[in-house]
Parts: sequence; structure tokens; C-alpha cells
Amino acid sequence: AIISVAFCAILFAVGKQISHRIAGPVYAFERFLKANLAEEPNAEGHLKLRQGDDFKHLEDLANEVIARLNEIKEKRSVNVIEYEEKKSDT
Repeated sequence: AIISVAFCAILFAVGKQISHRIAGPVYAFERFLKANLAEEPNAEGHLKLRQGDDFKHLEDLANEVIARLNEIKEKRSVNVIEYEEKKSDT
């Protein structure tokens, strides 16, 4: 019984560590994208994952996304057309 409990505790600890290494980067990437798409003033310009996290390629992808968003913002122009309602003399 003691060996079974110890084995379960070890498996739980290992599973928790692995899930944090996987879920953490995905959560950070999601927060990063939401903040930058919403143009929040405190949004960071880059995504930095912890040492030992999986999905390190998300950092490169985040940089590409931000570069593309900045490119789109620079090209975007707004044409303002003034509209005057003409009063009819009837």
C-alpha cells in the first residue's frame, strides 16, 4: 500500500510538471495575442517563455504576428469623407 501511494504521488508530481510545461506557453501565447490585438497600453512587444517550457516555436510565431500587425497598421489608412446633409426648401 505504501509503495502504491508513493508511486501515485510521484506520478501526480510528474504529471503536474509536464502539464505546466505544456499549458503555460499556450496560456501565455493566448494572453499575449489578446493583449496585442486589443492594443492594450501595457501589452508587451514580445513573448518570452520560461526556460524548459515546451512550444518554444511560439516565441518566433509571436514575433512574426506582431511584425505583421505593425506592418498592417502602417499601411492602414483611413479616408474621412465629410457628409453634409442638404436641407431641402419645401
